[in-house]
Amino acid sequence: MFERMDELERDESYFGESYTNQQCEQLAVERIDRRYWARERELFDTKWFDYWRLHPLKATYLFASEYRKAYRRMMCRREGIEKGQYRRGFKGEDFLALSSREYHGFWRARQKADSLGIPYDVYCAAAMRWANDRLWKRLPRPVQMYSDAIVEYITEFWGGRLAAAIRVPVDEYFTAEHYEGADVQRRFETYMLDQIASRSNPVVAIANFVIFEEVVRASAAVERFGPEMVRRARSVFP
Repeated sequence: MFERMDELERDESYFGESYTNQQCEQLAVERIDRRYWARERELFDTKWFDYWRLHPLKATYLFASEYRKAYRRMMCRREGIEKGQYRRGFKGEDFLALSSREYHGFWRARQKADSLGIPYDVYCAAAMRWANDRLWKRLPRPVQMYSDAIVEYITEFWGGRLAAAIRVPVDEYFTAEHYEGADVQRRFETYMLDQIASRSNPVVAIANFVIFEEVVRASAAVERFGPEMVRRARSVFP
């Protein structure tokens, strides 16, 4: 099985999405403490693949949007849809309009997600579930979303999601058709081949992701699994 972000949520816009890199850079320089900039370069080598094009500030706007959606979903579960659908998680649309503590909390929580390679929707949903399972009266604020305890749970949650279904990026740059040997594409192929190898039936996984979906290059699959296994995978979908 494989998983992509829900089509409706994928197409939903978020505040800050239209900002140019120049606007993002100016806002970030003005508002974000320089102490938190040091890790950004290395995070481009670990963050979830759909975010590799995003300026760190725009990525944080996206994270804030996913936080809001996860918060609302959990409040709908707690209070029912009639009330929960109006819960917003934080005031306004722009997380930079919050207090310095809050908006730096969003920045640092997003960095933690990037360091673990976890998609923001998964990270935020897991954080809400962790708090709810522990009967927290209030759902976690951004500054609470990178503590050791919650990160341990989120990491296990992500592992469980991957075991059930391989997550595939939305960005078509991560397909065999668009492969051009970029570092991030090679990292993606390694991720996919590792996930395929971890399945109980790798032949079916190769059939899905190499032959049918064409997410991974056939040559990469042959190099990793050998020509015989790829040949068997071709027969899965007549």
